[in-house]
Amino acid sequence: MANLLNFISGDLSAGTNFNLQLFPLKTNVGSGTVDTLITLDAKVTCNTDDIFGHSFSGSVELSMPNTDNNGTCSLIVTKKNQTNSTTYACSYSINSSRLTIQCPESLENLKITIYFSGSITWIGAALPPLAPFWIAMVPANQSISDEDIKALESSLS
Repeated sequence: MANLLNFISGDLSAGTNFNLQLFPLKTNVGSGTVDTLITLDAKVTCNTDDIFGHSFSGSVELSMPNTDNNGTCSLIVTKKNQTNSTTYACSYSINSSRLTIQCPESLENLKITIYFSGSITWIGAALPPLAPFWIAMVPANQSISDEDIKALESSLS
């Protein structure tokens, strides 16, 4: 069921500050704040460092149309210092405990997978031609544990 609360750690809620860490290096690559997190809508404001030639500062909102397991959702991107946002229609599917979002060619065919284990929300990204990579959304008052990493690694095998 496309309930966003099923894919994002319960340790993240509106107003929670978080750090973004690149897996498996545990390297901090950004930070942000959860603005909204409800059943069909999640919005974060964040700043990222250069990650494989891409950086970002602004907000990203994911809006689901309903709780169906497959369909089309909206990814709304607002860059810092811009008043207009860009809305992308993306297909999504749910496989077990993962939400996978396929963005259109206008967003470089980015494929995003959202999954959580314990207090960590993992965001997998595949941006052709790069190999897929994972970024951890870690509540600012926590850190990634060895158990968190083992849980992700076992879910990937």
